[in-house]
Amino acid sequence: VISSGFRSPNIDDVARVREKNGNVTIPNIEVKPEYAYNAEVGLQKYFNNRKFRVGGTVFYTLLNKYIQRDFVYNAEGAIAQVEFDGEFGNAVSNQNKGTAYITGFTASFNGRLSQSLNTYGAVTYTKGATYDTQEPMSSIPPLFGQFDINYKKNAIEAGATLRFNSKKNIEDF
Repeated sequence: VISSGFRSPNIDDVARVREKNGNVTIPNIEVKPEYAYNAEVGLQKYFNNRKFRVGGTVFYTLLNKYIQRDFVYNAEGAIAQVEFDGEFGNAVSNQNKGTAYITGFTASFNGRLSQSLNTYGAVTYTKGATYDTQEPMSSIPPLFGQFDINYKKNAIEAGATLRFNSKKNIEDF
């Protein structure tokens, strides 16, 4: 699959003022859409008369003019300060940057263990970083997945789902 898309700035990006951890996000009406160019390749293999399937997918996304919250600097080159709710904080705004990437893979399985029992699972590893600063993309989880088992017979249906993700190092945010 090859695709492209874009994310336009939303109302929060261009008009909302908010404070978090001493940083005051101020509007930036100059922020432009970011663009994504994607490619992915996947394979699936069926077994046991199509009762069981394993699959894998690798993917890569190039982001151009990605949107990131960053400090606003004053004329002297220092981080600008703004007053919000009677207190001063560092001024930050959503800004367009250079290029970044998101890449990874997903491994999955789906199986019918019996007429009444089905199972499913998938694990995804992702990595995202900027090309211009080599910093990790903050909202990209490193590893996550899900495992399901379901029972269905006549009017009875039950299931269990386990969702998980790995730890992300604080310096990667």
